[in-house]
Amino acid sequence: MLKQGSKIILFCFVLFSCKENNNNISYKDISISCISSAEYKRVFQLANDSIKNWALNNLGYYQYLGKSKKYLLDSLLCFNKEKNKLICCLLKQQGLKEGVADDMDYFYGTKINNQWYFFSGANVFLPRNMYQKDTHTPLSFTKLHEIALKEIYAGYLTKDGEINEAFFSIFDKDPYNLPSANKASLDSSYISYCKGMWAEKYSPFKKEDLLFSYNKNTKQAKITFQLKTTDSVYLKPVGYKLFYKYKGMDRRGWDCPYWCKIDWKKNKIATVVINNVPPNSEVEISVQELLYYDNKTQESGPFIFNTNNLTV
Repeated sequence: MLKQGSKIILFCFVLFSCKENNNNISYKDISISCISSAEYKRVFQLANDSIKNWALNNLGYYQYLGKSKKYLLDSLLCFNKEKNKLICCLLKQQGLKEGVADDMDYFYGTKINNQWYFFSGANVFLPRNMYQKDTHTPLSFTKLHEIALKEIYAGYLTKDGEINEAFFSIFDKDPYNLPSANKASLDSSYISYCKGMWAEKYSPFKKEDLLFSYNKNTKQAKITFQLKTTDSVYLKPVGYKLFYKYKGMDRRGWDCPYWCKIDWKKNKIATVVINNVPPNSEVEISVQELLYYDNKTQESGPFIFNTNNLTV
């Protein structure tokens, strides 16, 4: 899935005062005191590296970062008291000559099983004429940070300077703003959502990945394949379907997918048995992987197998 795009424009970790105007409370000092300076820097680097990786791999709108848009992960990370949720923002300058506005995204992180997962949220559109006379010059990152203090971070602390847990209420529901039955289900939905952007880069099956066999006596064809192992950046499929057809087969059979029987305990082998396949037939097979909670799919094939050559 890795594609080398244009060079990503990198920016230094810019430090801002991060102070709320009314009572001069330092958001950043409170956040660091919650999680420690070393951990604060580590999580910032993890989040920043994730954004660079998404941009480098041309995922979604991140493909424009460093090209038509310059970007900077804001230096302020707001952590909750349990140190497993964060809210930040991604500052973006429009680089096109005709651009008259810049923007920023809510940026979130959640720590599950000792691993951080990151994703973007709502976008805040910022017409330049609201903040300066020159509409053709991007708002500075310093100015964008000042706006973020009002638009993104205003609810982080209570009037007494304590971390406001209600500020993190977005995490009480899943990424689609729906309730979950329990914490395990909620965590699973966030992991799937965060990895979902990699779905299109999940490696499809090839013909050689499928083992096709045919028994002329029983007229049964059998397809087996090994489920691919995935590392932390790829989305693990949640199900497999198989489509097949052969000459003379009722068209309705092709339209109805067959769920693969999967042995999860032993080698994660998927199996489908096709009955009543005539001898000397060409069987056309496609494998469909259900990738994540949006019901998006990745389909491989069609692959053609001849029963005459594979008779058992």
